[in-house]
Amino acid sequence: MPEIFEAVTALARRLDQFESRTLRESGLTPPQFFVLTQIAEGDRTLASLAEAAGCRRPTMTGIADTLERNGLAARQANPTDRRSTLIRLTDAGRDRLANPGLAEAFGSCCCEMLTPEESRELARLLAKLSAALPF
Repeated sequence: MPEIFEAVTALARRLDQFESRTLRESGLTPPQFFVLTQIAEGDRTLASLAEAAGCRRPTMTGIADTLERNGLAARQANPTDRRSTLIRLTDAGRDRLANPGLAEAFGSCCCEMLTPEESRELARLLAKLSAALPF
């Protein structure tokens, strides 16, 4: 079992290095990139983004503040829940995500090394391992 954790840890470290270097060139931090990719799929609440990112809401508020200040995202009232605010992608945010260099770098990272079936199986196994952890 230790070899699984060693492999996962080594992979996580390498992916972090790759992600940080690639994103640095785009002017985004990894959390900012994560939020932009999430809201590119549709408007999201801060609470749902914080949950997806595994962070606290004040941390997500700070990320959203920075994205908004940089013109990449915008807040809007949630039409279905007055207690929450939605974060949406702006045109500038969409343009930043559409940067061909950014998309190519992430697409070539590991996705081309695995078949679609292998990718799905790896995702399933990693999710299973994550769900089985006692904390």
